[in-house]
Amino acid sequence: MAEIRRWLSLIGHGFASMFDLLMLTAGSALIGLAITVLLDGFGVRTLALTNNAGSMFGSALLIAVFGSFALGVANEGPIGHGIYAARLAPLELAMVRALAITTLSLVGVWAAGSIPGLVEELPYPFELTAVAVEQVSRAGLFFALLIGVPATYAMRFFFADRIKGEDWELPVILVIWFLGAMILISGAL
Repeated sequence: MAEIRRWLSLIGHGFASMFDLLMLTAGSALIGLAITVLLDGFGVRTLALTNNAGSMFGSALLIAVFGSFALGVANEGPIGHGIYAARLAPLELAMVRALAITTLSLVGVWAAGSIPGLVEELPYPFELTAVAVEQVSRAGLFFALLIGVPATYAMRFFFADRIKGEDWELPVILVIWFLGAMILISGAL
């Protein structure tokens, strides 16, 4: 019974931590998109995302609200509570992180697939929001899973005496996920 509780706690911590990283990445992408819509509306960049001021302000405001919500959700999560993870074997933690990233990314890709039907009558920036969410989720599958998790496993395996908790591991996954999302978003547009 104690072993089952330990694994449930491990899975819960892994999913919560990776969900926070997903929300940080998605929130940052959406805030960046909102800023881009505002810059386009004010003529700083000419991308022709919107056709009038009301559409520009409304789109930017709503996208920024969603991005801020994602960042707020991540802020309230377990990031920074890595004391629990310090007691885990590197392979256990890597397996749970891989499972969490795969599951959350697949759910994100599925959710992004349903967004276009909801926003087809809204201004173009909302279609870009769906693209951003989808590419952030795909970056989880291709970058965070295939590069971030092995990198943190290697860090924990080779530098276990210097690295305590997740203070160095989660930022590594976040930076890799974020850079991957930037690459995929710029390629999709």
